[in-house]
Amino acid sequence: MQTYKGTYTDAFGTIDIIVENDYSTLSCEIDGVRFSGGQLSDFETNNKYTAEELARFTFYEIQIYNSDRSVQMLCNCIFTIVIPQIIIDKSSNTTFDVDLKLECSLGKPRHLPGQGIEHEYIKASFIINGQNFEGTGENAEAVFDQISKQFNDRYQFKNCYGCMFGDYSVYGQNSFGGMLCYVLQKEEYLKVKTKNDYTLLSGEVSLVQETYLCEKYEPRKPGTGYRG
Repeated sequence: MQTYKGTYTDAFGTIDIIVENDYSTLSCEIDGVRFSGGQLSDFETNNKYTAEELARFTFYEIQIYNSDRSVQMLCNCIFTIVIPQIIIDKSSNTTFDVDLKLECSLGKPRHLPGQGIEHEYIKASFIINGQNFEGTGENAEAVFDQISKQFNDRYQFKNCYGCMFGDYSVYGQNSFGGMLCYVLQKEEYLKVKTKNDYTLLSGEVSLVQETYLCEKYEPRKPGTGYRG
């Protein structure tokens, strides 16, 4: 379990929060109400709170796939959390820590039910030797791709995004925490050259967060797997 300091901002103002992460579920308490979800953009709460306790929050409805059940997701707000990360300096083969600031902005519900929210984006930024590195997009892949280009081959992420065996689904992904880990089928994954090769992989795969790091990490080489 990791904990991150952060803030929650909505029309009522900004308050400090602590986000707990067990690398499967994110959770936090906001103004006395407990929320949890697989990512910052799908926070929901249980039914034990009164309408008065939930008055400051905005929700939108999501229909559960292949079910007649729906859930209410938190929106119309901004989360900002600080996640410690490790960066590799490729020129000296050393590592150092940075504080990655992750911001998740969630818009208002669209006018018609079931149509989601007006916008959703994430932003990541940190500083190395006075230089700011920053990426913004609809998902973590786009954000980390932008930052990796700014590294100019000097630095590399030491996390699941920067790992040899981390990749994404051909069918799309969540804004955060939707990376696939192929460490249990290394040989097969490293043979992938095309999208078709990738879709034929049938071994065990797990879902991981881009910012996670395990002892099986290996630095990713350009041109590997589906995402290259």
